[in-house]
Amino acid sequence: MLTLDLPLEAKERYYKLLQVNASLSLLFSDSPTPFLQYRVVENAYCRSFGATNLSRSDTAFDAQVGEIGVGLKTFICSGGKSLEKVAEFNALAPSFRELRGRELAERVLTLRNERIQLAQDLYGVQGAIYHIVARRSGELVLFDTSYKQEDTSLISDIRDNGKAVRFTLAGEHYSFNRSKSTLYREFIVPELLQHIPIEIIEDPFELLLQLFDEQGSSAKTIQLREKKRVILPLYSTQSGQNREVPKRSGLNQWNANGRPRSYGEVYIPIPREIHKQHQGFFPQRDEPFALRIPTGEVLSAKVCQDGAKALMTNPNDAIADWLLRRLFKLEEGELLTRKHLDELGFDAVVITDEGFTEEGERLYSIDKAPLGSYETFIGSSPS
Repeated sequence: MLTLDLPLEAKERYYKLLQVNASLSLLFSDSPTPFLQYRVVENAYCRSFGATNLSRSDTAFDAQVGEIGVGLKTFICSGGKSLEKVAEFNALAPSFRELRGRELAERVLTLRNERIQLAQDLYGVQGAIYHIVARRSGELVLFDTSYKQEDTSLISDIRDNGKAVRFTLAGEHYSFNRSKSTLYREFIVPELLQHIPIEIIEDPFELLLQLFDEQGSSAKTIQLREKKRVILPLYSTQSGQNREVPKRSGLNQWNANGRPRSYGEVYIPIPREIHKQHQGFFPQRDEPFALRIPTGEVLSAKVCQDGAKALMTNPNDAIADWLLRRLFKLEEGELLTRKHLDELGFDAVVITDEGFTEEGERLYSIDKAPLGSYETFIGSSPS
């Protein structure tokens, strides 16, 4: 799928939304190059093409059209190419210190491949593209380009100066910055593209005032209400545990001492602080509710154990199948560790109150949350 192949009416609406927003550039910048905030591109794309907006989930894709993942980027590109960030690995920075040249390039690309695979598994994506909105003086230039997992054996032309390692892969140029733990890719403007001329409005402030005076009293307004949500860690929050995944509880409960347990006998821990700060968010202990995973499948779940400290599914194996097998790719009998969390870039899940199902059952959704999200959510700092 390419954006150019989408329905004409949807494309024209998308181009118009970009053109209108870019024409208001002097609200933000004095440059002749149009200003376009990346959130505007994401929202315009999703609104026009009926895409699912994934940008807030901190995943490899910003949007999803059917089974296609879309990475959306906007940047200034006065020439024919631009080096832009495609992945960041701050939590793994210490693991890169001793790596050089090919070893470092292969390690970084492998991690990026794993995160692309995670996003595909998480949202049921079968393929992906980058959609680029490049900004030049007086115009926007739109094009699609490849977005896929790369074969690390094809890495060539490696140059490592100690600060960055640069390399080529299948004709595409990459650079990994050591101090920022960030991977960049060179995007080349192709011959097949869409030009959108931009006339920047001289006084956008006056235009907005006129628009408000003319329509302000009659314009349709909306009162936005943010859905209630909580963030649950996949690791221990107990003092002295250093944010490690417990070996015999939580998502490794199957490994507990005592009676034999099946590998899928696990739960997501609910810290006391969640119940303290968000009392009543979950139904009463042992009361079933529906839990929707990102692919749309709905699991039966409930809060269990003393102190309502565990989020479990029925069958118990369902949450293990989604988290441990499908996302973390763990083998039967393999422990989940802190290393797994850091490599895939998430160590928590976000649970959102979605209301009720058509049958009247409480409905929640679950998705991954970025590293450090739990501490930010409850107002503390990672130890």
